[in-house]
Amino acid sequence: MLSILIYGLLAVVRAAPSQADVRDAPIPGATVVPLFWDTQAFPDGPTLRLNGTIQEIRRQLLEINPNYDTDFNRTAVVEKRDEFDGAKYFCLEKWGHPYERGYYSGLDYLRNHRGAPHMQPGPAVCSRVSCGYKTGIWLCNDNPHEMYLSSWRTVADAAEHVWIECQTPTVSIGGQVFHKNNWNVIVSEQDC
Repeated sequence: MLSILIYGLLAVVRAAPSQADVRDAPIPGATVVPLFWDTQAFPDGPTLRLNGTIQEIRRQLLEINPNYDTDFNRTAVVEKRDEFDGAKYFCLEKWGHPYERGYYSGLDYLRNHRGAPHMQPGPAVCSRVSCGYKTGIWLCNDNPHEMYLSSWRTVADAAEHVWIECQTPTVSIGGQVFHKNNWNVIVSEQDC
């Protein structure tokens, strides 16, 4: 058990945000911060607080527990979904043209991860939660207090809303959708 805790602490130390995150802030004036993930590396193990994108967290979890995928069977947990019907959103060229492969890869990771997001107080505090195949998914907190979500499924639902609303017949455009509880998600083209 002690070895599990030691590996978990090492993973937290190694997961410092990169300078690329600061340069790539999704909105002018936003503060880019590391995102905290409360998750388990073993089915009966302690909850660990790790930080980084979903891809970085998965790599850390596999370092801690090489059988992570088998142990957790990487199957989406059925949950009540937050709906974004009628939510305010923007589709803007300034966020570039996210790639379909990156979008679906990020969505798959977010929907199948059993952790819960924890954001630092805002407003305009953002963390890149997924970055792959030239597509980034950002979570931003506009609340003046810390923000906790019950799962990553809500973030995935928001990204899906952006993807659906910001597609044309020939190209996808980056976008942002606002949740009623004062947080938002941005899908953008990114160097990953």
